[in-house]
Formats: sequence, structure tokens, C-alpha cells
Amino acid sequence: MKMTRDFYRPSAAVNASMHVIDDVPGSEVYRYKNADGAPVAIVFGGKRAKPDFYFRFQSVERREAKIAEWVENQKARDASAKARRAEKNVGHSLKVGDVLNSSWGYDQTNVDFYQVVEVPSKCFVIVREISGMTVSDNGPSTRVKPVKDAFKSDPKRYKSGVSNTISVASYASAHQTDWDESHHETGYGYGH
Repeated sequence: MKMTRDFYRPSAAVNASMHVIDDVPGSEVYRYKNADGAPVAIVFGGKRAKPDFYFRFQSVERREAKIAEWVENQKARDASAKARRAEKNVGHSLKVGDVLNSSWGYDQTNVDFYQVVEVPSKCFVIVREISGMTVSDNGPSTRVKPVKDAFKSDPKRYKSGVSNTISVASYASAHQTDWDESHHETGYGYGH
């Protein structure tokens, strides 16, 4: 059985009043007094079937303060969601020739490099994995940096956002870096 708002609505309460808050889409606020005469509020937001809260209060003032607090929290949540959506639509600033690095591993650190070879849109990039070269090696720790145009893979398309990051695997993301920057990697034979 699927629960709906009807299950929670105060059907037995004769003095229940319902109103919608214009600033909170999909809202329903029910105010009434229970059999003991205590103020009660049932508040739904969005498309949710379960109430955001269903409380009995010590006074009408406390009930109204809780409802006002809920409204402000919903407005802040909606504003934050709009800001995140707007940020997602800004897109990345990657361009052909940029390099990304991915550092990953369990009990060892591996570094992979990727070169941007095409930018089909503001939300997608096409990259190819490239080789890295050892800059310094002191046994268990080495420093590596990317080698331009030393391709190791076929082109692959990835989604990228304002952070200029792509998810190359379930366990690794690649972030934009500089061609001259070296990165720490576990030395050969010292890892797992």
C-alpha cells in the first residue's frame, strides 16, 4: 500500500484549517487542536507524501514559530538548489591541449594523466590518456609529470562541470593541472 498525504491529513479534527504557503511550492500546512486542546501542526513540502513534521506544541506561539522556521529553511534550501543548478549550467573552462591528472590507489598511489583533445560543448570534453615521465625517484616515492601528446588510449568523452573535473572511474576523478607540475606516485615495487 502506497502512503499518500491523505493518510496523514487530520480528517477527525473538526477545527483543522489548511493553507498553502506561496513561497514553498507544494506546501500544505494544517493547524488544529487535538482532543486535549493542544495546538498541532502537520506540514508537507514539495511533492512529499510524508509530512516534514507532525507535532503537538505547548502553545500556539511555538507552533507558529516552528512553521515560520520551516518556511525559512525551505526558502534557503530552494535558493541553494537553484544556485547549484545555475553553477552546473556554467560549464567547464577546459580547452584543447589542457592536461588533467588522476591520483588513486589502495596502499599505494598511482597517477594517470589525460590530455584534452576536443571540446564538443560547455559540459563535455574528449580526452585521451597520456604517459607520464619520472622526474625524481628516491625509492618508495617518485615524482611524475605528464608527457604531451604521448597518447596511450583512444579518445573518450566525459562530462565536466565548473570544477574542470572528470570522473574517469568509479574510484578516481581527474582534475586539471599544469604541464610542468610533478605529482607524487609510489615507487615501482613498493606498492601493493
